[in-house]
Amino acid sequence: MKKNDFLICGLIMIFSCGITFGKNNAICTKQDELYLRKILQQTWAYLDAHLAKETGFPTDSQKAGGTTNTTNIGLYLAAIGPAEKLGFITRKDALQRIDRIITSLEKIESRNGFLHNWIDVSGKTEMPDGVLAVSDFNKLVTGLILVRQFFPEIAHKASPLIERVKWGRLYDTASGKTYWGYNAKSDTPVGLGNFWLASDCRLVAFYMIASGAAPAELWDRLTRNKIHADGLTFYEPGYRFGGLFMAAMDAIFLNELATEMGSSIADLAWHQIRESKHRGLKVWGWSNCNIPGNGYTEGGFLPWWVVTPHASALVIEYYPRHVIANLRNLDAMGLRKPLTAGGKHYGFRDSVDLRTGKVDDRYLALDQAMLFLSLTNFLEQAMVRKYFANDPLVKNGIKLLGSRLEQDNNLLEKWAKRDASEPKLLSIKKPSRKNIVLNMKHPIGLTLNTNVPKSSKTNSEFTSEGLVIDFVLDEQHSEINTDITFPPIDLRNFDSIQVDCCGQSKGDFGGIRLYLYDDQGQSQYTYIDGIKPELREFNIPESSVFGMLAKPYAVNKLTIKLWATPWYYTQQYTKAKSGRLIIERITFRRK
Repeated sequence: MKKNDFLICGLIMIFSCGITFGKNNAICTKQDELYLRKILQQTWAYLDAHLAKETGFPTDSQKAGGTTNTTNIGLYLAAIGPAEKLGFITRKDALQRIDRIITSLEKIESRNGFLHNWIDVSGKTEMPDGVLAVSDFNKLVTGLILVRQFFPEIAHKASPLIERVKWGRLYDTASGKTYWGYNAKSDTPVGLGNFWLASDCRLVAFYMIASGAAPAELWDRLTRNKIHADGLTFYEPGYRFGGLFMAAMDAIFLNELATEMGSSIADLAWHQIRESKHRGLKVWGWSNCNIPGNGYTEGGFLPWWVVTPHASALVIEYYPRHVIANLRNLDAMGLRKPLTAGGKHYGFRDSVDLRTGKVDDRYLALDQAMLFLSLTNFLEQAMVRKYFANDPLVKNGIKLLGSRLEQDNNLLEKWAKRDASEPKLLSIKKPSRKNIVLNMKHPIGLTLNTNVPKSSKTNSEFTSEGLVIDFVLDEQHSEINTDITFPPIDLRNFDSIQVDCCGQSKGDFGGIRLYLYDDQGQSQYTYIDGIKPELREFNIPESSVFGMLAKPYAVNKLTIKLWATPWYYTQQYTKAKSGRLIIERITFRRK
């Protein structure tokens, strides 16, 4: 056999479990396989037990009623076929579930085949106002594609919902760019630009190409901003917009394990594994999820102290040994315990707070479905992906993209070697114990730039008082960013951020946002509120700083944002319409 043939055979064996690589490094033992299959069964039990009686739609969480997302519906539809093949439900039961959902979907008002992202599970048919995100909508189409492949006898009901979607409504032929959103009520596409390759919009671009709505060259124009982190390279928006699920979700369906995108996913996952070692953590897995005792992570800013099981499950085909060990460690922390004593086992709860050990008391349909489909691919020789690839629309897309989805079997060997090893800790000198001070009164090494149009009545400068920002917020200029750049500083092991500032305005000033950036453009976010005319020290604990950096030892920019109408963390905003902000210094305090 040729070398590549050995690698392919090895990969097939990985999917089937029960093999070893290297010295005493079991990738997946029989016990591991039984463990994963138990999780798979319990996760399906959750998904199938939380359906709205009126429509058959999966509820967003274990709480009955309310609204659910088109992604939830699509991923549940995608999971029904594997559940039937695995013997969790009968074919008759599967067809009944699908028929009920499709019948409910047919009744809902749509335009050009698009449905609003958030749908009332009680069966309301009127389309709500607002812009739908195509990153969410595309998973509904994906689920319907898998329905007609797993269940040909009901394809006549699924296919019209697939074929009615006018993907060309999201493509601008003049510029070759795409729209991220669509206002179905007014038939208006929103947000012209380029999708990120490493995002959950990847399948949108694929469907646009596959359906003939856009040329194959659209794939080449997808944004590929590279993040370099000490020998690892992955594409944005990885951390900035939600962690592993952004990059890896669409790979549940597209065969990308040994492609350009697969390489990015693998390096992002290895960065997380390495980051957990640096922080001395027993577990890893950063992706959008619920924050225990709080809401859902917003804006892609992930707290380092919250991990979620679905994140590592998404990359089990890359690093099975590391992922299985991680799932077992999360299990030992209580994440698979029922919500009540003697309650039903529904697989993993959504997340855990690593500082307190508090396990979230919620399940999310989105995260449970991603975990279920990922484990199915691993245990059942890429079952989901194979059925998806067999669809005529998908076949056409793969054909049109050609070498763009070419597999590099050398990457498979690379992932296997990594998985059999432990990540090497970076040989970076330990951070100083001294506090780091950005003194705005004496801005040595600091460079100032205010990103506002010339028409704005905003001005910022370093003065003897400190950094002074005179601003006006109005409908035209509702967001003001003041950037301060400086030589790279090491922010590992900091305990808190102290901001000495005051604000003058006619009414309540409100607050300001602070963003920290490393030299790769990855960011962290925090907020201070209650700014007064008198100078005050604001102390921000590390637990109130959200976001993952690629290189926390190479932070070189701070952005001060005054934002009147933010779209995430909407209660954290600047209330003053005009005024003056004075910042004397910002101090990063060490532990």
